[in-house]
Amino acid sequence: MKLWIPLTSFLLLPTVLSAATFNLDIDANNQTTTQSFDNIEALFDATEEDALKSLIPNYISGVTAINAQLDVRGIDVVSVYDENSSLLSFEIESLGIFKQFDGGNRTESGNILREYIKNNGDGVLSKLLKASAATTAIDPVAGNPDSLMGSSISADTNNATALNKSSNSSKKGEEAGSTEDDEFGINLSAGCSNVQGHQKCSLTLPLSYTHYFAKPEGKTQGYKLRIDAPIAYYETNGSKAYQASIGAALQIPISENFSLTPAIRTGIVASKDLGAAANINSLSLTSIYHKKWDKMNVRFSNMLGTIQTKGMKSNGVDIDYSLKNQVIKNGVAVELPSGINLAGKRTSWEASIANTYLTGDELYINNYYDLALSLGTVKNNDDSLRLGLTYTQGDHGYSKVNMNFGYQF
Repeated sequence: MKLWIPLTSFLLLPTVLSAATFNLDIDANNQTTTQSFDNIEALFDATEEDALKSLIPNYISGVTAINAQLDVRGIDVVSVYDENSSLLSFEIESLGIFKQFDGGNRTESGNILREYIKNNGDGVLSKLLKASAATTAIDPVAGNPDSLMGSSISADTNNATALNKSSNSSKKGEEAGSTEDDEFGINLSAGCSNVQGHQKCSLTLPLSYTHYFAKPEGKTQGYKLRIDAPIAYYETNGSKAYQASIGAALQIPISENFSLTPAIRTGIVASKDLGAAANINSLSLTSIYHKKWDKMNVRFSNMLGTIQTKGMKSNGVDIDYSLKNQVIKNGVAVELPSGINLAGKRTSWEASIANTYLTGDELYINNYYDLALSLGTVKNNDDSLRLGLTYTQGDHGYSKVNMNFGYQF
């Protein structure tokens, strides 16, 4: 016999009220057994027949009444067998779902429930996935700055900023038709976030390539194309997740001080521990205006974008969060010479603040701020190095500290 809440390929994250990733409470024989887990397979292993016999004194298969309560990404899921019954009652009260299954014995009843979830009966799977992004701070797909949705937004704005910096640093006096050398970039970012007892640590490696087109006649700036491919590893309360994306951004110079950068991106995230997987696609347009006053460079950036999930198939199950959101991100950055030389090169300080706000489908964290400070060499058609620190503050007490390293060559 198995108490089967078969969400094993696609969801389950910890409640925001506990530092554990998965929690299970089983009431039987007038006593409650509580367990916590860091991966979904361990959670469901605990509901196997052998596990129940070891957990519950005097347990009798098909006879003992069982009430199992699971914490599914902050959503309460209840599975109940009455005494001497094979009728399985399944309820998600917050989503208005209540179903009963009877296969003649508890094993078959669990199998029927499995197919119900797997086939998205009554839209239960999509409802659970969408609700999870709205109720948990550590969903790997959406609902927080660390998710694939959040990192995709950051990657697109970083591309627009990097292209603008290369514009600002171009050598004076270059003639129309001339081009700058293409360049490669490697960055490394590591940090930890915390919200209501949950800690998530991440390691991100963005790789990039920038191509400079010839400058048109009479123009001081040419078009620039940047392609990047960030990959990331996350660990949340011991649960592991992996994400990767690829994006392209084209800087279109409007004037010497103003540019527009449309960008497109696609990415995937997967976590066997968390039982999550998704594909995310995005489109965005970023405008940047920069101005130099004496030795100070000031940059204003404004992003508008749309981002949505696309269904994926995992272990024969169609997984779809069915999320579509719009993003507005505004920021300002100030760069000043530091007076420090590094390997014979001038360096500068850069401080920035940016606000990200998402509308559309409900997300747990849809408003957050990034404060950043960095020190690096001034780019001038050669290689450059920059080290920095970013602090993020968001809804529900979310906070994160990130250390960043970047090298362009």
